[in-house]
Amino acid sequence: MNYRQLLSSGVFRFFAVALCYFLAGRFSLLLSMPPGYATAFYPAAGLALGAMLTYGLHAIPGVFVGALAFCLSVSFERTIPFNVATLSVAMLLSMVAVLQAGLAAWLIQSRQRQSITLDSNKDIAVFFLFSAVAAAAGTTTDIGILRVLGQLTRVQSDNNWLIWWVGDTLGMIIAAPAWLLFAGQPHKLWASRRYKVLIPLSACILIVVIAFVFIRDRERDKQALEFRLEAQRMSQNVQSRLNHHAMVLDYLERLFASSNRVSQHEFAVFSEHALRDFPGISYLAWVPYVAPGAASVFEQNLNKDEFPGWHILPPATSRDSQHLHGQAMYPVLYLTPLNHHPDLPGVNLALQPASLHAIENARDSGETKTTPPAISGAGKQADSVSLFAPVYQNGRSLMNTEERRQAFTGVVTASFRLADILHETLTDTEEKEFHVRFFDKDFPDGQSVFLDYSAGLKEAPLFQSAILFGSHQYVLQAQPSAEYWKTHISWVTWAAIIGGLSFTALFGAHLLMTSAHTHNVENLVRQRTAQLHDSENRLSSILNYAAEAILTCNANGLIQSANPSAENLFGLAPGGMRGRQLLSLFPDQEAQNLLRQQLSQVLPAELQLHHINPERIEIRSQRQDGEILPLELAVTKVRLGQQTMLIIMLHDLSKTKRAERLKSEFVSAVSHELRTPLTSIRGVLGLMVGGIGEELPPKTRGLLSMANENAIRLTKLINDLLDFDKLEYGGMQFDMQTHTVRSLVEKAITANQGYAENYRVHLHLLPDDTPGLTVVVDEGRFIQVLSNLISNAIKFSSEHQDVEIAILQRNDWVRIEVRDRGIGIPDDFKDRIFHKFSQAEASAARKYAGTGLGLSLSKTLIEKMHGGIGFQSEVGVGSVFYLLLPTVRSDDTTGK
Repeated sequence: MNYRQLLSSGVFRFFAVALCYFLAGRFSLLLSMPPGYATAFYPAAGLALGAMLTYGLHAIPGVFVGALAFCLSVSFERTIPFNVATLSVAMLLSMVAVLQAGLAAWLIQSRQRQSITLDSNKDIAVFFLFSAVAAAAGTTTDIGILRVLGQLTRVQSDNNWLIWWVGDTLGMIIAAPAWLLFAGQPHKLWASRRYKVLIPLSACILIVVIAFVFIRDRERDKQALEFRLEAQRMSQNVQSRLNHHAMVLDYLERLFASSNRVSQHEFAVFSEHALRDFPGISYLAWVPYVAPGAASVFEQNLNKDEFPGWHILPPATSRDSQHLHGQAMYPVLYLTPLNHHPDLPGVNLALQPASLHAIENARDSGETKTTPPAISGAGKQADSVSLFAPVYQNGRSLMNTEERRQAFTGVVTASFRLADILHETLTDTEEKEFHVRFFDKDFPDGQSVFLDYSAGLKEAPLFQSAILFGSHQYVLQAQPSAEYWKTHISWVTWAAIIGGLSFTALFGAHLLMTSAHTHNVENLVRQRTAQLHDSENRLSSILNYAAEAILTCNANGLIQSANPSAENLFGLAPGGMRGRQLLSLFPDQEAQNLLRQQLSQVLPAELQLHHINPERIEIRSQRQDGEILPLELAVTKVRLGQQTMLIIMLHDLSKTKRAERLKSEFVSAVSHELRTPLTSIRGVLGLMVGGIGEELPPKTRGLLSMANENAIRLTKLINDLLDFDKLEYGGMQFDMQTHTVRSLVEKAITANQGYAENYRVHLHLLPDDTPGLTVVVDEGRFIQVLSNLISNAIKFSSEHQDVEIAILQRNDWVRIEVRDRGIGIPDDFKDRIFHKFSQAEASAARKYAGTGLGLSLSKTLIEKMHGGIGFQSEVGVGSVFYLLLPTVRSDDTTGK
């Protein structure tokens, strides 16, 4: 079973989800703050959300069992007995954990219909928002359940809600993506991000946890020190209060020691004042010493004086006192308040072992002594202790035990309710914030405890102090209560953990976005690389199997690549053209000049408007075996980054030239053979139409005029064909002279004035600002070109329309425009307008009596004179044809 199959196993899913939830919950307790289990990071909630997003409803059993195990483990730690109530609470909280994760998963998936990828700011914002909403709902439900069941008070609910909500929210937005890194879909995306996100995120969490533990321990030490100082102050208050109570007994002892006899009235006055000021004292009593065998005399003396009928209890004849015959007695003589203890006067304390032991110790040591704790009526907690202070005869030596026994006259005693004294000493705040335990050191069992607010606490007390009372030592222990921690919250610790985990969450979001972006970029690079390889393969196949020769070279003319057709064209071996100079393939000087001009020349913008495709030129080259090749060359300049590359296409014109030569020879022969008889025919027809000879009938005259016009047109066609023949084979000579542009234009207008009148069209030469512009041209050929443009404008204009001729200067060039308002040129014909025998449609030849050679011949002639031709046209609006020629500066004019 592989990794993917293991993840899809239902049993594995159940145990994995349950175990991960339990361990994550236990981990969160490491970040808890006293006094309970509140934590600002609860990753178990995030793992539950991740499981819900991955497995859907199949994750419910695992989440429930994991949450139940965690809740029960916390209950065991808190020594809560395991019963039906405990199990019910744990099950309710576990169901809330399931509902919280399910709500968050449903909200997130409702906005993200496809797989959860968390690869954009919007997706992560939605994930954060809905996680916080679900955490708020879950926390509110948990708090409500515990509040209803009496597990939390209202104050505890309010204080814990925010902490629990923050913990669940941070747990979701940090731990849920961590789960998806292992089990999320699409698997390839999450797997590619696993270590890119998990390693830095884990390192960040580890740093935050270490920092939190350090700060928490430091703050705990600080809080413990503050608690000890407050407990020390409380202990000092208790010690001071007990000392004040013990001083009452000291004052009473001084009263008896300084007087020969203290009356009952004097004793009562003193005692009433003391009891009023110290309500923790139950009673004050004077217990005289009755020597062995002197009990009868002692009773008789008292009966004579103040206490008629008084006797020591129990009587000497009773069974309880017979065993004391011959021993000292310690009867209670004076007692205040008497009404609260009516049975105590006369009681012989010698019959009480604890009291007798304390009296004898006080007598022999000269110090106040304490009895063991007296148990309250309930029999479970100590209630009070009695102190005995020895009284000696005034002026007697008390240096040793024997002297103190001889001077001993009795003891003054008091009963102190220590629990009441402690309640009186402790403030309301101390009783709320301190778990106090006060007990007799010599009797550490439960019956020696006077005060105990620490029930159920197992922790060792943070504070313990010894309290001396009546030469006896007691222990005061103090432990901070939950109320103390609420009023002594370490906000520094909370700020550290919440701030660190918030940063971790944002850092995790950043890692998710960057890793997803990296994954998408890598996929895009792979796709583009594959497409590039396919494109390169297609391009390589096209170049290798192309019939035309294709070369590439850099701006310096070094050939960088050549296809097989190019190598075959020049008779070179494969790879033989790489690294060669392009110009070395064209030894003819004229070809090299043309090629250099083509590579370096930058044409004006007007000429580039209708030269979208690379301009093709004809050159001659030489094969490896010396054979001269007529070629058609097209150069395209492209820029790749900082490098300029030239793409050169060569077409072999050998067959084309042979065919054209045969055609030209045939046309030339036919033209010469037709030209002589046609001239004679045209002359005869001209004479007859001109009226030489007899008067002809109108019908005959019309037929002769038609024949004469057709002869003129045929003569022009033959002349154009002969001119093309001369141009192609170098037979046409150009007499290049300097002329003013305006004079040339005026001559062309004059030559076409009669033609314009026949069509009832007006010719207008527009004024120009530069009448002295000069150009170097062949006058006759230039007028032939311009006349062709003017005659076309006349021919395609309607009656009474104007044809305008304008002369414009463009930097170092002059532009001669011929503007008409005729029918315009269709868009689909513009690319072919300068081709031989080209017309827009067949009907145009019949309607406008054209041959389709004029513009082609004009283009060739103007380019031979180093100029150019172009046009702009719109159907139904008109056309503008223009000639471009370089101007000649005035200081270069020869005057010819």
